[in-house]
Amino acid sequence: MKRKRIPMKVKNILPLFALMLLASCGEKKEITHLPVQSEQEGRWGMVTTDGEVVFEDKFENAPSVPRNERFLVQNKEELFEFYTVEKEPRKIGTVYRTAMDFVNEVTAVAEPDSVIKLIDKDGDVVLRLDQINDKDVEQVTEVYDGAFIYADETEAYGCIDTKGKVLIPAEYEFLSFLGDGYLLGKPKTLLPEGERRNPYWIMNLKGEKLGEVNMMKYDGVGSELIDGKYLQVYAYDGEVPKYGLIALDGTEKLPLSEAISNIQSSCKDMFVFSSGELYGLMNVEGEVLIPAKYKHLYFMSGERLMAFDEEYHGKIIDVEDNQIGTYGNYVHLYPESKYYGNNALVPIADNQWTFVNKEGIEVGERHWYQAGGLGYQNFVENDYCDPKELFEWLKVRENGIDGLTFSSMSEEVQARETDIFYDNIGKNTGFRKKYRNRDILVDIYMSGNLKARRGGVWKHTNATPICFEVSFIDDRIDVPSCWKAAQEMLQKLGKKKVEVSGPFEVYQVNEDTYAVAKRGPESVYFYLCKASALKKVLNDDLYEE
Repeated sequence: MKRKRIPMKVKNILPLFALMLLASCGEKKEITHLPVQSEQEGRWGMVTTDGEVVFEDKFENAPSVPRNERFLVQNKEELFEFYTVEKEPRKIGTVYRTAMDFVNEVTAVAEPDSVIKLIDKDGDVVLRLDQINDKDVEQVTEVYDGAFIYADETEAYGCIDTKGKVLIPAEYEFLSFLGDGYLLGKPKTLLPEGERRNPYWIMNLKGEKLGEVNMMKYDGVGSELIDGKYLQVYAYDGEVPKYGLIALDGTEKLPLSEAISNIQSSCKDMFVFSSGELYGLMNVEGEVLIPAKYKHLYFMSGERLMAFDEEYHGKIIDVEDNQIGTYGNYVHLYPESKYYGNNALVPIADNQWTFVNKEGIEVGERHWYQAGGLGYQNFVENDYCDPKELFEWLKVRENGIDGLTFSSMSEEVQARETDIFYDNIGKNTGFRKKYRNRDILVDIYMSGNLKARRGGVWKHTNATPICFEVSFIDDRIDVPSCWKAAQEMLQKLGKKKVEVSGPFEVYQVNEDTYAVAKRGPESVYFYLCKASALKKVLNDDLYEE
């Protein structure tokens, strides 16, 4: 019976502790336009934040919110394209596998099968990010005031500027901008004996340490500043988290409190907090400004908040809990509405959006079916892949793959198993490797069961591998080039080509070993197997008992 595979998705390299993103009361780069859809299943257009239509029904897929007069749209191949904000949007640059929004005058992109590059607002390349300090650049994860956080091939984070100058070397397992020229980083250092967690450092753009977050005391830390001075921290007491605030030097500002089970959006010295399942407003001194009574609450802009009751009917309020305007039946929405300039685009009914000003009065007469568009794109991944280099990286040899051989015992083989496969005691196991952010799966099929029950206890058997299967199934793998590399590997290993039917190429490596490649429409498989397993490979029944 075939074992179920868990599908692989390209993800950001994540820190060990989840970091909460705070929505602030205003954006540094002013938002001037918003994507809208005029009718169900209709095409998308763009309006100004004053409600004026720039263009309608231009794009099949939802655009991003424009930044620096540039927005992103995904085409039919799910690749990204940049366009200008004008009556007849003009495409700039080419197509990209991943791309960041134009928060700065320069942004990061990766074309299909290409390294990360920085481009300007005309789409021209200003910098290639092949390597930094002799290590491949694999990700750009954040941008702030002309500086970029990047991750290299060792999954270490550093910071560079738009000229490629290294501001902070890649020596951190986590690095994030806090704003106002500050960063939060976690050094890649060995833990002192007896300690479970390395501290986080609060730094400036020179990498100078300003303070430290004691992770022996806290379970997590926020990654945005409150009032430009404080970070949220939390620790669990059983299953319930307690939240508080610390200063940039790591000293306690607001002690962990049972009354604060979460901290969300902030503005100036105020932040939205939750107590249980309800939300209220508090300042950094711990003074409750609005009791925790709302089902949901967030800052829209300045000192304006959107508040929702138990039925998720919303109203706009100020920080003293006074309702602003006459609208009191906004429906719950995602993404959340915010003020950009003088107006906010809000839903007044299901699939009915309109603009209101800061007094809560409707602006204009036009309503929209949907608003919001493509989500914010805040990371780019290297898309370059050399399939020949990939096979060498996998250490494909005539007697095994990736350091395992046909003589490897069951205990050694199962030790490589990862949680993407079911834990089992059958005749197969496997593991996943990452090559330039591409998922490579290795299945190992054994001569017998991995374990046997002896005296009521499971113990490893003397089973050894009979077949190694490498699956190149990541959706960013270029099938033709990967197939060519697989053929070259067959010829390198093989002594004699074997004639078979179907989508296979087979070479005999020695008297007892065969190398096989199989090409599918969107995948390539490579096998190194014992003669006893060849028939199963060609019949695609390796999984069968």
